[in-house]
Amino acid sequence: STDGSSGQAAFTAANQASSITLGDADAANLDGRLTVWPTVAATGAALVYGVRARVTDGSNFLMLSIEFSTGGAVDLKIRRGLAGVFTTLATSAGFSTYAANDKWRIRWQCDGPSLRLKAWKPATPSTPDVDEPDAGSLTTTDSLQAVHGRCR
Repeated sequence: STDGSSGQAAFTAANQASSITLGDADAANLDGRLTVWPTVAATGAALVYGVRARVTDGSNFLMLSIEFSTGGAVDLKIRRGLAGVFTTLATSAGFSTYAANDKWRIRWQCDGPSLRLKAWKPATPSTPDVDEPDAGSLTTTDSLQAVHGRCR
């Protein structure tokens, strides 16, 4: 659901997804934030939250995600889908740990070929950006999917 300035999606089981499209977003230069919280510990498969950026179709996009694994680890990933081939551009496996109902804030930035993804647990969930770390947690570049598409 959405109220015009924020949205909410709830997942009750693994292997579910939801997306929105920012229709007129500048796909070359994006800066977004998302608050997520797994309400249960992952079982059977990781819980994945993220954004697809520079989407041209179902086979061509960037995916910037935070993943809550079955073992309690938090992983960050930046991946690219190009002509149906999925490639991991950067990963931060075991970046942190989580428990059910931990709130996490992620920030993604796409600036031309530069891609950044960071994640943190805000001390005060009502003002989550106050605790944003200065340094990016994960950075990489991608010139193949640098400017096309929309954000979903």
